[in-house]
Amino acid sequence: MTGGVPDATMYGISPVRRVSPTRTTWSPAEAMVYASRFLDPGDALLIEQQTVGPNGGTRYVPIEWMQSAFEATVLLTQLGVTVVATGGNGGENLDGPEFLGRFDRTVRDSGAIIVGAGSSTTRERLGFSVHGSRVDLQGWGQNITTTGSNGNLQGGTDPANLDVRYTRSFGGTSGAGPIVTSAVVAVQSYLKATGQGVWSAARIADLLKGTGTPQGGDASQHIGPLPDLRAALRRIEVDAPSSAVALTQVPPRTGDRYVNPTVTLSADDGWGSGVDRIEYRHNGGPWRTYDGPFRVLRPGQHQISHRAVDRNGTVEPAKTVTFRNLGPPRSSSGD
Repeated sequence: MTGGVPDATMYGISPVRRVSPTRTTWSPAEAMVYASRFLDPGDALLIEQQTVGPNGGTRYVPIEWMQSAFEATVLLTQLGVTVVATGGNGGENLDGPEFLGRFDRTVRDSGAIIVGAGSSTTRERLGFSVHGSRVDLQGWGQNITTTGSNGNLQGGTDPANLDVRYTRSFGGTSGAGPIVTSAVVAVQSYLKATGQGVWSAARIADLLKGTGTPQGGDASQHIGPLPDLRAALRRIEVDAPSSAVALTQVPPRTGDRYVNPTVTLSADDGWGSGVDRIEYRHNGGPWRTYDGPFRVLRPGQHQISHRAVDRNGTVEPAKTVTFRNLGPPRSSSGD
């Protein structure tokens, strides 16, 4: 098992602090502020925590319901860190009046990406997941295979198998959060690898929402789309496509002699956004859009330059092939 972004460096910090030999305290905001000392712009912090909301009991909500956690999240956002916060498993509607606008972005906005839990098959909201306009994206809230937990896939609960223990049934918003975080880190990694500046949490959230797979079921219980990382990376891809030229003739040429050859251009964009068009020019003339093979009929030295343009508008540096046509002029169409 390699995980979502296997080459990323990962650290963890506990929100529980020991205050005496016999007593601990839960201080998530303090842990977040402490973690900020070690984080750089473009890094991501996943908050795998929830807290009791205004309705009490087990009606859990995102921890930024707590003012201290909200302020810690704002600090991290201002430092350029993308905070991904699990929404909580209390089934609450965060747009409800009892939340006093704390999850209304027009009232206050921490900058965090809040994650709900959706079905692994239909992307419908799972009943335990919080929902509302403040929830940005969803991840699977069930049927997640990962390390540890109850070992029901491999290893069981025998302590001797701790290092080979796998589960196939991890879930909750705690399962959904890492899925979204992996997408965030992959996007930031690509931006860094291609020499681009890292993005803000808001910009990444907009990208993942704009390219994600829509929520299924009752969309009024909003948990947002499921990230589609392939589509997101294609949207921001800046790697140029690659074009190629082939010169052919009938009968086949001998040595380096061409007689009125046919020029065929092709291009490929690998995993990227796809080839929009191929352009070429002949002997330094204007660039033209390639629409099919063509013949070169004039004798003499010839130069064909070509380049491909992908759907994001990235233009390949031009390539050039030079050849001599030994054929006599022909009256049929060609260059």
